[in-house]
Amino acid sequence: MGKVILQKKAIDTLDFLKKYENKEYKQVLVALQEIDHFGWKYENLKPIGQGIKRLRVGRWRILCTSNAESILVWIIAREKDTKKDYMLRKNYILTLSRS
Repeated sequence: MGKVILQKKAIDTLDFLKKYENKEYKQVLVALQEIDHFGWKYENLKPIGQGIKRLRVGRWRILCTSNAESILVWIIAREKDTKKDYMLRKNYILTLSRS
């Protein structure tokens, strides 16, 4: 099973999420681990506009698009009452490594 390797540019965003709420920060990491666990071929994920991979973790929807070297994760929070979606963070970039 591959591992998601966090590079410096991603750490800044992770710090932002961690400060926002530690529980949700952990859910994002769990979602990324699940994406990796299911063995999606990152180079085959299509860019936004051509189709996206989705994963729901709690109240988060993780939308992913990538090339062979990195993955862009869109983190969306859904409001319970109105069911409206709000983009929390979209410039969340991780470098991936299969090990």
